[in-house]
Amino acid sequence: MADEVDAEKPKAPEEIWCTFCGDIDAGNVAKLVKGLTTVGAQGTKRVNILFQSWGGYVGDGVFLYNSLNKLGVEVILYNAGQVASAATLAYLGASGRKTTADAIFMIHKGANNPNASGAGKLKALAANLSLEDARIETILRDHLHLPEELWTQFNYHDVFLSGEDAVKYGMADAIEEFSPPAGTKVLNALG
Repeated sequence: MADEVDAEKPKAPEEIWCTFCGDIDAGNVAKLVKGLTTVGAQGTKRVNILFQSWGGYVGDGVFLYNSLNKLGVEVILYNAGQVASAATLAYLGASGRKTTADAIFMIHKGANNPNASGAGKLKALAANLSLEDARIETILRDHLHLPEELWTQFNYHDVFLSGEDAVKYGMADAIEEFSPPAGTKVLNALG
């Protein structure tokens, strides 16, 4: 009887192609991780994701970075437009990282709007940003081999990298197009 049920259940594809275009926030990250763990449990071995994001929250980017490092499914992320800020942290967690030559990456230190008016709140904000900056820089330095002038630039403002620079400095593995095989259904990773 169990064999009959297994025979009726559709087999998960070994490889899936999908898109992620959105913010790096708790809702989107939860959807993506849930989807990846679900298809991994069903037997999918590799997920190719066309990844586009301006960024979002550092904590959500670090969570996605760590999740991609530990999931039981190979995840290949492709940048064909822009991956910026917290999205670069998530991008670095993928098993494989591809980019087009004309794609853009942007890295920077943490930022927050200091609308809080009290000295205590400003001190807490500064302490939090120091923690955020430390984990951002640790992840970036673990992967990137930037020349010293770009690390200096990183200390003061945004650093932009072309797709070619991203490969040269370790952000991406290769210049490669997101190219699903003909007839492949491309899914939306966010549902």
